Amino acid sequence: MEDIERYINGEMEVDERRDFESKLQNDTQLQEEVNRVSLLISNLKHIGLSNKIKQVQNNNRYTNKLIQISVVGIILVILGLLYFLYQKTTDKIAPTVPQNFNTTPDSIQNQKNINLDTSQPTNIEPIQREGKPEKSEQPIASNTHPVKRLNYEEIAMEFYFEPMEMAYLRGEDIVAPMDSVKFLYNNEEFGKALTILNKLTPDREVDYFKAHVYFRMAQYSKSSQFYLNTLAREINIEKKEHIEWYLLLNQLACGISCKVQFDENLLRILNNKNHKHYIDATKLKLRLA
Repeated sequence: MEDIERYINGEMEVDERRDFESKLQNDTQLQEEVNRVSLLISNLKHIGLSNKIKQVQNNNRYTNKLIQISVVGIILVILGLLYFLYQKTTDKIAPTVPQNFNTTPDSIQNQKNINLDTSQPTNIEPIQREGKPEKSEQPIASNTHPVKRLNYEEIAMEFYFEPMEMAYLRGEDIVAPMDSVKFLYNNEEFGKALTILNKLTPDREVDYFKAHVYFRMAQYSKSSQFYLNTLAREINIEKKEHIEWYLLLNQLACGISCKVQFDENLLRILNNKNHKHYIDATKLKLRLA
């Protein structure tokens, strides 16, 4: 086993490698063992790459949330300072009235009052103040109750997981472009990833990647079309069920306009207990209840 690993990893000396290859040509059992170990090592490397990409993506999301919280905090502090300065300025401008301010009587008016004939009574009508409607001391009770509104896009992202294809599926003719797409996707640079995908020859893998990119860009009608195209081309049952799950989440995030299709596909998955995402669909139904 150790010699096989050293042979696969290229750690043997020239003579040692030549002897091993001569044995390998005449021993079919050894050939099978080499192929098995080579496949195992390749899968382990792919899984390790997937975990690293997942960790980088989680770190990016956490950093983005911290930035958003910091921006909101700075805005609130600025608004608080502006309000404080406004109140301080208003207090300085407000005029004050002296408490012991006495007005002097009008001398001309006093002279007129002296010359009045006291034999004729003067009827002075009291000044009626216009009444103003009083404000109700008790607020008017509202009969409406707050309605809990669900954010379907957020719920869809709760149940969305990064596809494994983004981490380890590689083509032969487009290795460099697809690696770039995976890198940009996991760094949430979806516009740049889409630019590269649009330059590639359309096939099942390219359409599948486009569906995920459009979903993350919240362009659900385009994402749905590419998911359907991929679903029609896929022959592997397990992969078809993964695509059906992503299509369901896309229809959920789409909202009211896609509700009919969402209900139909959710029911289809729930009626198949062998579906790869039967448990996920059950949890999603409870989440929406």
